[in-house]
Amino acid sequence: MPLSLRELIWMAESRRNEAWSHTANLMALVANVNRNPRKRARPYSPLEFHPFLERKRTADSKANIRILKEVFVREAGGRRPETGGRVQ
Repeated sequence: MPLSLRELIWMAESRRNEAWSHTANLMALVANVNRNPRKRARPYSPLEFHPFLERKRTADSKANIRILKEVFVREAGGRRPETGGRVQ
């Protein structure tokens, strides 16, 4: 029985992810061998080099968004800058 298009796509994506996992491990190995521990104490992780894996959002990013919101809302004086303060 032939494979469906969906099954072929799943197979291709799985192979691509496996190949990138292998490449990311090698890239992390090379980066860690050449890493200066004084400049970067934490070793590199393969997750930093894998382009298809989702990265966890840290609490810092949420805090940074909150800070940016406070700065831009305060500078706009509570108005919506794109409408010139008018509510549409």
